[in-house]
Amino acid sequence: MRRTYIKTLSATLLIIDHEHQAVSFLTEDKNNQELNVVHSQWFQLGRLHARRFEVRFLKNNKSMITDHIIALHNGVEYELILRTLAARYGRDKNTV
Repeated sequence: MRRTYIKTLSATLLIIDHEHQAVSFLTEDKNNQELNVVHSQWFQLGRLHARRFEVRFLKNNKSMITDHIIALHNGVEYELILRTLAARYGRDKNTV
């Protein structure tokens, strides 16, 4: 039981660290302005515990959204990133 807890905690910390790195990467891009993490939450992706976060920002004066999902399973990181114009987000989100 303790080993499973430590493994789960380790995976959780890795995913949160990945989220922070992704947001930091967007922040460091000088073309991006007014960066705002709109939401960040855990959810169930099939049998996997996954993290989803949405970042809104301006890139070259265009309103953009990044919708990012991260999951970890047996040491393999699964990632899905949708980066699109805010005006297209609703349509693009439904396509994925």
